Amino acid sequence: MNTPENGNDILTAWYQIAVPDAAQPASGRPLRLYLPRWQTVGQIAVYADSRLVFRSGAGPIWNGFNHPLWVALGGAADDAPPETVVIRVDHLRSAGLALSSVWLGDEKQLSQRRWWRDFFQTDLTAILSAAFLLIGFFALGIWLLRREAMYGLFFLVSLFNFTRNLHFHQGLEPLPISEAWYGWMTINSAFWALVTAYIFGFRLYAAKFPLIERALVIMTVMAAIISLPGLTLIPLTWLLTPTLYLGVLVGIVAMTLISIRAAWRARSGEAMLVIAWSLLIIPTALHDLMLQNYRLDIEQLYLMPYTMLGFFPIILYVMLKRYTSALHKAERSNADLQISLKAKEVELGESYARLRVIENEQVLGAERQRLMQDMHDGLGASLMGALKAVESGRPLDLSEILRECIDDLKLAIDSLEPIQSDLLLLLATLRFRLGARLEQAGVSLHWHVEDIPRIEWLNPHSALHVLRIVQEVLANAVKHAQASAVTLATKTRGNHVVVVIEDNGIGFDASAPRARGRGVSNVLRRAQAIGAQASWNSRPGGTQFELALPLQAPQVSQPASY
Repeated sequence: MNTPENGNDILTAWYQIAVPDAAQPASGRPLRLYLPRWQTVGQIAVYADSRLVFRSGAGPIWNGFNHPLWVALGGAADDAPPETVVIRVDHLRSAGLALSSVWLGDEKQLSQRRWWRDFFQTDLTAILSAAFLLIGFFALGIWLLRREAMYGLFFLVSLFNFTRNLHFHQGLEPLPISEAWYGWMTINSAFWALVTAYIFGFRLYAAKFPLIERALVIMTVMAAIISLPGLTLIPLTWLLTPTLYLGVLVGIVAMTLISIRAAWRARSGEAMLVIAWSLLIIPTALHDLMLQNYRLDIEQLYLMPYTMLGFFPIILYVMLKRYTSALHKAERSNADLQISLKAKEVELGESYARLRVIENEQVLGAERQRLMQDMHDGLGASLMGALKAVESGRPLDLSEILRECIDDLKLAIDSLEPIQSDLLLLLATLRFRLGARLEQAGVSLHWHVEDIPRIEWLNPHSALHVLRIVQEVLANAVKHAQASAVTLATKTRGNHVVVVIEDNGIGFDASAPRARGRGVSNVLRRAQAIGAQASWNSRPGGTQFELALPLQAPQVSQPASY
């Protein structure tokens, strides 16, 4: 047997067993040896009538001690069953030695017993450790996305627990790495698994122990450094494993008490589960320590792998509860959001209703103000003129002034009609109002209009300005230009709609100061008030007037007050 450098003396233990008649297998079946467990630092070999039938293939330290031996001893159809079986164990003097009960018999008789033992002793913990690690990688993915410490600790616990449990699964075949490094990895992973599990518990019930956590990490790192293979600080670290485990047991007791106190303060269901798990660790750790030091029956199972795996469903429960809690919060948030949204909709509807009332009041007020201003500037001025005519004794002018008053009143009424931005309809209304008067004055009105775009910004206030501009131009053509024919036309020019009024009168010089009387000035001011452009082209024999209205709403600094 190869032993580490500076190892203790090697002893060889021999166990000879006579095969009883009752253990002899049926004809044609081999005799089997079933050994539930053997434990030492060394190697084992099995002989059947001095013939070697089995030898452990791994090293002396990690030698597959936790795997039951299942050895065929011979006795098949062409081979007589052995009469004696010899078990040889080479081991270190300081390591101790223990063998469980030895079973000899037919394969059919022992296979079921061996299967159950192998399942609970090695296979079950291996399967659960692998499942724990697989879900741990899922938690690692969540941690990479969300950076929540709970998920990162979950992964570390699963990783260290899987590495630690390799101690109970490996050993039937030679290890892929040296025994020294394998031992260093499995022993230290036990410490790290406990440390990360306790820190996970602290995070679970929101307990803050920064000094304790820092001390645990520092001590675990120091233990890993001191036990590094190749360092001479502690030679033959594997021989000190029982002492190290005893120190770990003391630490488990201390950390369990701290965890119980913190979990009790949290008073949550998850904290109670952690308390139960923490209380379970102490007796199972003590049990395994006694089993390792040959203080208990060697056929008993090591319980710490199961206890550490008991942390697995606790973590799953915590994660599941957090997930369902997040779903419930999202559902409550959605419900609260719907309630809030409905309340906001009601509030917004009420606000819109108030705004509509205010807007209607403003529209009515503005329209009332416009009518007052229009009646003051138009009808009021005409009535004042009528009053002065009566007072000055000019009755002939009175009828003309009263006609102008009636025209102004009709224009104000026409401006209230819902023309819906239709300039042609507005002009047609004016033609209906003024057509008879023009005929009485001996002036023929020619109507040459074409389809034009709608002027969306044309409201009653602007419409009244347009009507008064056209009325003023027609009145000038009759009174001052002495025209006998007037033509009104519409056309589109670029981004404008143009109203053209042409007469066959005597014409005038629009640029001359005398020509720019009150009528021309009124037309210009009204055009400016609505963002339009007014122009005259006068010559002997006629005058052409154009009013260009923009299709887009113009920028008007202030409305006209006349």
